[in-house]
Amino acid sequence: MTIITRFPPSPTGTLHVGSARTALFNFLFARAQGGKFLLRIEDTDRERSRAEYADQIIAAMKWLGLDWDGEIVYQSRNAGIHRQTAERLLEQGAAYRCFCTEESLEAKRVAMRTQGKPYRYDRTCRRLDHAESDRRAAAGERFVVRVIKPAGSAPPAPQVPASPTPAGGITYQDLLHGTITLREEDLDDIIVMKGDGRPLYHLAVVCDDIAAGVTHVIRGDDHLDNTPKQIVIYQALGEKLPTYVHIPLILGSDRKRLSKREGAENVLEYREAGFLPDAVLNFLALLGWSHPEGREILGRDELIRAFSLDRVGTAAAVFDLTKLRFLNGKHVHGGPPEARARLLADYLTRRGETPPSTADLSAMLKVNGERGDTLAEIADYVRFFWVRPKTYDEQAFKKFLEGRKDLVEKIRREFEALADFEGESMEIFFRDFSERGGLKFKEVGQAIRVMLTGKSVSPPIFQSAALLGRTETLLRIDAAQEALATQK
Repeated sequence: MTIITRFPPSPTGTLHVGSARTALFNFLFARAQGGKFLLRIEDTDRERSRAEYADQIIAAMKWLGLDWDGEIVYQSRNAGIHRQTAERLLEQGAAYRCFCTEESLEAKRVAMRTQGKPYRYDRTCRRLDHAESDRRAAAGERFVVRVIKPAGSAPPAPQVPASPTPAGGITYQDLLHGTITLREEDLDDIIVMKGDGRPLYHLAVVCDDIAAGVTHVIRGDDHLDNTPKQIVIYQALGEKLPTYVHIPLILGSDRKRLSKREGAENVLEYREAGFLPDAVLNFLALLGWSHPEGREILGRDELIRAFSLDRVGTAAAVFDLTKLRFLNGKHVHGGPPEARARLLADYLTRRGETPPSTADLSAMLKVNGERGDTLAEIADYVRFFWVRPKTYDEQAFKKFLEGRKDLVEKIRREFEALADFEGESMEIFFRDFSERGGLKFKEVGQAIRVMLTGKSVSPPIFQSAALLGRTETLLRIDAAQEALATQK
């Protein structure tokens, strides 16, 4: 059997962390099993679906490297098939027209709530004979189509035909949750099509999964309530059930549902913040899954090789931005400076900046070492190499330069006179310079740092000066002197 999974986002919003994790688990399982991974855009909600959201979801999937098999399926384009299926269910007696008005249904809901009971449709229209139903429909009376809940349960094992049991409820197997049973009184005759021929969510999902041959439905456990409704449709159609896997939700640090404040509502926000797609995949995979050897730093291909559903836990995962930053730092700094330079150049270009050459960036990144966990942070550390500071860190300027014009002039003369403009030699020289002048080396180094970078924190300052070169170093000291001269 060929494993077939699918990721079916609704284009009513952007791709967020929870959905991206669901997409990843479907992708990894399919790839690990040599199967197929499908992408389906569930755009049947006419009022809320937006083309720009679909485009964003597709862009996010591409950025993450979650490549799918075949063409993207747009669910709205299958509406004709969905309608034909609903009509077939009517013809087979597995569904019926319901002519109850919204007002009458609301009155019944109120009555049930008054009694403290959950609302279930009382199946008034189920008792209509076919002739009367056809006559009322032909007369233009508005109706919806409801599927008749079969009098038995789903099969105890997936991928076998549905067979009714006397219990009247529904029982199915979930790979994580085990056996799940719903009682007869908890089930309803669900609506699958509006009178205008518009198929509804559950019918569309089941039809498209059957057509695609989906074998495994891997989704968040917030869909647990949807599963029995879809099983009813599978049973009515006499089709085999897929294997269900409902994965726990992702929680915020407060152990409540993940908020926009903690987890980006749009996965592409991580790209703009300088995170790498492999790092995001690595992080998402560890939100509910663990490597058999306990490894944490994993690339996309390594995840595919190691992934299995039996390593997915049943406890809710907690989103940890610190962990994501840590993993991203490992991925960014895991390769040679040349690789980081290419990543940084691409990031800067995408943000509208003109980066130095790859060779120059590589040299800068060698000096920078492993400072910064994201490309945005790394860019902030090294940007001073090619962009002269126009302003200075206010506190650092006041602490290390203000009132020290003589010191600045001495530092300039020494830089100008240095025979060896190499980082280690300069550091040795200025340590001796500080000792001879009765100064603290840290304060001298910080004064130089502020003049050359505009900041109080930077890569090693003497290696940075060596990379800037003598001419540029002196020009920046001159600029700092001008800033001091303008002070009152």
